[in-house]
Amino acid sequence: TGIDPIYYDIITCENCWYTTLREYWDRGMATEHYFMRTMHKFKSEPGLRYNLNKWKYDINDVFLAYYFTLFCVNECFNRGRSLIFAKIWLRISWLYASCGDKEMEMYASNQSRDCFLQAFSESLMDDGRNSQPLLIIAGVVCNKVGDRKNAKFFLTQAVMTRGGAEKWKEQAKALTDKFKLR
Repeated sequence: TGIDPIYYDIITCENCWYTTLREYWDRGMATEHYFMRTMHKFKSEPGLRYNLNKWKYDINDVFLAYYFTLFCVNECFNRGRSLIFAKIWLRISWLYASCGDKEMEMYASNQSRDCFLQAFSESLMDDGRNSQPLLIIAGVVCNKVGDRKNAKFFLTQAVMTRGGAEKWKEQAKALTDKFKLR
């Protein structure tokens, strides 16, 4: 109660400050030594406080962690980077929404949409049943930023996924109707 799970989707190494989404923790290619060198500039920044030992984070810690994640993903992921960025920017947009900052929420949503489009063009979302939820999320994000053409495209792809789950197909159809994308 009173804890926002999105605050804890990010993991940071206390030693080197490598930071990423929990699901990608052990998938990066950079070494601890690399991040000790790279993140040193952040550690020594005057006025920058990043307390990793808290049981409860405040919004400033969370934003800092997500922006560190963008940096770290850029540094140590080659394949699949755009899909990871899409997920991070989506979460950042949720954080801005919770703070009531509409301008930054839309900025982060647009970044997420652009990354989802890039991921799709790189065929990173075509793994059948597992891609359906991502296609639906991409469709919702596109609709949110006013990109109705791509919203319809992603939701249609979720419906047309071969071997996909019926529950996701039904949800995509319902969203297509809700957003009046037919």
